[in-house]
Amino acid sequence: MDEETARRVYQTFNEVYRTGIPTEAFDWELIGKDGTRRILETSVSLMRDSKGRPLGFMVSDAISPSASKQKRYCGKVKKSIARRSEH
Repeated sequence: MDEETARRVYQTFNEVYRTGIPTEAFDWELIGKDGTRRILETSVSLMRDSKGRPLGFMVSDAISPSASKQKRYCGKVKKSIARRSEH
């Protein structure tokens, strides 16, 4: 992942740790060893022990190739609209 994505993921986990409030699914880009980019959808919750102390995180991930395609398509549409508005 790039630096901006790493910062967003860290901030999300940190906020869940500090507040105890779980996140709804957020998207971030995963870059595979072969350079393949995919959108990873992640939800994060804080797990606590019987005394309420943080134990760790419960993470639910889903790799969504269709979401990756959709984001690429939306990017192409936005660029197309921008080009048209320039004329």
